[in-house]
Amino acid sequence: MRGNIVKALTLIAAIVTVTAYAGNSSSVAEAAPKTKKTVTVEPSGDESGCLDFNEIAAYSEEGGYKIILSPGTYYINGQLRLNSNTYLKADGAKIIEVQNGSRLITQPYDRNGYKQRKGYDSVHDITIDGGTWAGTKKFADYGVNIKNGQKTGPNVINFWHARNITIKNLCVYNAVNAHLIELCGVKNARIIGCHIGCRKTKDGSLKRGCSKGDIYRGAIQLDFCSKSGNRHSEPFDGTTCRNVTIKDNYIWYRTGIQIANDSSKTTNDVKVKDNILRCKYAWTNVSMRKARGFKESGNKRKKY
Repeated sequence: MRGNIVKALTLIAAIVTVTAYAGNSSSVAEAAPKTKKTVTVEPSGDESGCLDFNEIAAYSEEGGYKIILSPGTYYINGQLRLNSNTYLKADGAKIIEVQNGSRLITQPYDRNGYKQRKGYDSVHDITIDGGTWAGTKKFADYGVNIKNGQKTGPNVINFWHARNITIKNLCVYNAVNAHLIELCGVKNARIIGCHIGCRKTKDGSLKRGCSKGDIYRGAIQLDFCSKSGNRHSEPFDGTTCRNVTIKDNYIWYRTGIQIANDSSKTTNDVKVKDNILRCKYAWTNVSMRKARGFKESGNKRKKY
């Protein structure tokens, strides 16, 4: 009898523990896209970027697809816009942006009322898994934004007003006075196991990408939805990042991680853990210290 009571109490304790963990807002679960169909895309070999771009965009903009990029080289002439419930898997694929001054991965923007979606209600449950993503090395051919007296280039991967975003197991490099990954007003995000600012060569070594820009162009930027923070993040309602985990990455960039100073007091629950930081500045310390719930542990520094 006593043995049964002990077993019952043990089971109850286990259930309570699991329930408490699942309800802990500080843990970031991986995005869980609800995909209705899996499609496989093959590289076309078209270096103009039109064919590969159109093939991938046909599925990514609709959303609800698991898109598998077969190994090979893809050329993209524009911005791949990922809608909600998209899983983009690119193991063995290299994706090159050929349009000067263009983002490589972002979200729908100009259509379907996305500019009106406040808070975290623009896009959700998006996973980018694997691949080598090469951004542009040049400014746009026209209409370049000037900020603080400097030309600003495009962030390579950029989401805003979003929730449940996972970026994992990929290489991303090449930026011209911009960030490699920017999350602007994003809740529940994971950046896990990536090489950021560098790429792997055939012999397994790492080669640094282009990284022109001032010290405040962190490889990873956490910003808020404002005209001063990101001029594309309409509506400008001040939405900040919440519950972000940056873990097990290799970051080779002048500045590793940055929280925009204007939003630092309202940015909440940022965990930076077990990364290798090959950076002159690991992060912008003043803004990081202001952020509520900022925690860092197990990070290692390497000579820049």
